[in-house]
Amino acid sequence: MIRHSLATGLVAALALSSCTGAINGVPEVQSAVSVQYAEAQFQYTFPAGATTLPAGDRGRLDRFLRSLGLTGSDEIIATIPASGNARTDAIRRQSMLAVLAPWPAKKQVMMDTSFARHPGASAHGIARVIRPLRAGTTCGTPGYDNLGCATATNLAGMVADPGDILAPAQTGTAARQPEGL
Repeated sequence: MIRHSLATGLVAALALSSCTGAINGVPEVQSAVSVQYAEAQFQYTFPAGATTLPAGDRGRLDRFLRSLGLTGSDEIIATIPASGNARTDAIRRQSMLAVLAPWPAKKQVMMDTSFARHPGASAHGIARVIRPLRAGTTCGTPGYDNLGCATATNLAGMVADPGDILAPAQTGTAARQPEGL
């Protein structure tokens, strides 16, 4: 999962870095790309010392995710509150990955790296779903002034559906990799 996020960031950075500056009045390519996102959030609670979500919160989270009609272009970012105990936190992470596993969206699970103890406090987490709504370009008329239009169009395509370009086919080795890598 981290490798996928790094790969996505690297590809975007490389694509944008190759398009820097206006040369002889030709505009920057990234200025021709416009993207709109939608975001939905769900808050849940891990009771103090608990390693899994309570059944009620898990059911509400499942209904929330089902209501969104998730696709491979969507991304779920779940934040997990740290308990202050490394073993409990590791189990919480695995528990959240198991809850999110059935959904086709890309998944990220984030957790505070602090091991500070918060005795007796229940902690809140957030599941955030991000969906690209529209990615397009404003290239204008083809010609010398718009030499970067093809690059801008490709960049918009990568932003609109990154899984279509960056994810491997689900065959062979790619299908056997454990979730979360």
